[in-house]
Amino acid sequence: MKRSDFGMLVKALRQEHWDANDRRWTQETLAEKAGVSKRVIERIEEGSRKKLDSGTLLRLANALQLTSGERREFFLAASGVEQELFARPDKDPQEILFHLINRHDVYLPAYIIDSYCDVLAANAAILRLLDLEAAGLPVREMVQKPFGMNMLQYVFSPKAVNFYRGLMGEHWDDYAYQNMMIFRTLSLHHRSSTYFEELLEALKKYPLFRRYWREVYWKEDDHLSDNEHIWVDTQEWGPLLYFSASYTVMTRAGRLHFCTYEPATADTASVFAQIVEESGTMLTQLGSWPEKRTSL
Repeated sequence: MKRSDFGMLVKALRQEHWDANDRRWTQETLAEKAGVSKRVIERIEEGSRKKLDSGTLLRLANALQLTSGERREFFLAASGVEQELFARPDKDPQEILFHLINRHDVYLPAYIIDSYCDVLAANAAILRLLDLEAAGLPVREMVQKPFGMNMLQYVFSPKAVNFYRGLMGEHWDDYAYQNMMIFRTLSLHHRSSTYFEELLEALKKYPLFRRYWREVYWKEDDHLSDNEHIWVDTQEWGPLLYFSASYTVMTRAGRLHFCTYEPATADTASVFAQIVEESGTMLTQLGSWPEKRTSL
């Protein structure tokens, strides 16, 4: 990431914090929290500070209250290496996505997301498991809406909240927090991009998204795991317990994350096997990538 881009990232992260008077942190506030001068913050944000020493970066990460996952992304962003150089250039990103979509050996509910948590592909098994039609979130309609296939739409939109809270009960809060932290970690490199800014504005229309977006800074414990258990009590299959697992594929256009739902009980494994047998394993592409539509 260029120094100018890293500076915009630091500014975006700073402005996610609010003081006791409900005002965004100023450069003076961040400088005080990090134990550095305001001039240091100014130079970092304007991209004129070419050398970023580890001590300053560590103080910034601490002051910005980044989780372990966010800190990793923050330090990578500060390296000065462009993200497209992380992967070897000999593979076309579209071919990599095509390869992932056409895997035939995934006998689990599965989907693919990018670093914005936009759902690029999903198999019929996960669509049936989540019962999106009953939730009032039909894929055919959502895919036509700006940012409609973003994962956070299926967590925080009013229809999603009403439906999945009914299935999860008291477990919904943990589910919402986990998805928010996945979103924050994966998207950290892109917080100052035009697409992310417009995506964030769209998601902030939902009151519970706004609450969890800010509330993560109030939690004292570090977010260490993205695969905590998900508990649902479904009408068709009864109680299910599973967790999310993923592996990351590097491309010169950014990272792709192939995600599956893994059963955590024998009964859930049996239900998943039934769903996959009836629905198949093929993933269907739902969104274009790496191009992004940046207008509402």
